[in-house]
Amino acid sequence: MIKYKYNLLVDFKIIGQTFYYYRWLKSKGIKIIHPNHFRMVSLWWRLPDNLPKINLKKDITCYIVSCGTWGAYQEPDKIFICPYGIKDVEDVINHEIRHLEYANETRHMTHEDREKYVDKYE
Repeated sequence: MIKYKYNLLVDFKIIGQTFYYYRWLKSKGIKIIHPNHFRMVSLWWRLPDNLPKINLKKDITCYIVSCGTWGAYQEPDKIFICPYGIKDVEDVINHEIRHLEYANETRHMTHEDREKYVDKYE
């Protein structure tokens, strides 16, 4: 089962990581959503309405964040979604779930190879 959450400390952590990896993210052409206090406060009070119900064999926590990339993952059971500007949130969530599923196989791959590998299983 997937469980959606917002956590202010997690949001700040993602802000820090985004700034830390900013040049690398830009060099890869990865979409970056910049920090916005209004989104942060909004998420604190209410999660977006368009979050899909996804049944999984294992429990995964999906943190909704106010900035960063559209999606990220952290083994063994966390994904991070910044839902702003995404046409299909469910596709991004499923993509990050696949990263968790194939983490052992892709751990030593480059970013580009890891993305290609995970995209094969759409």
